[in-house]
Amino acid sequence: MARNLPLCTPQQKKEGRIAIVGSGPSVSDYLDEVRSFDGPVWAINGAFGYLMDCGIAVDGVVIVDPHPAMAKFLTPNKRTTFYLASVCAPEFFDAVSGSPVMVWHSK
Repeated sequence: MARNLPLCTPQQKKEGRIAIVGSGPSVSDYLDEVRSFDGPVWAINGAFGYLMDCGIAVDGVVIVDPHPAMAKFLTPNKRTTFYLASVCAPEFFDAVSGSPVMVWHSK
């Protein structure tokens, strides 16, 4: 919180669809579908690095994993907004320095 990053706040409902990609072994079976998806692509935790490695642009990534070692899977970029839970280790915030970041509180 000392970094003074913006907090997520409730937003107005938006029309359209979003692809939310979790990390698991079946993700590779759906890469063509994700590539051709006409809308924003979001990732959960480790799916971000996998999608980026596969050449798929990620619009948003939600991370709640507090373990500092997981930060090594993040690559900063201006296109992706990183939604980092306030329980994430400082290494996460360091890893995406210069990228759009929003902080949220998990319950």
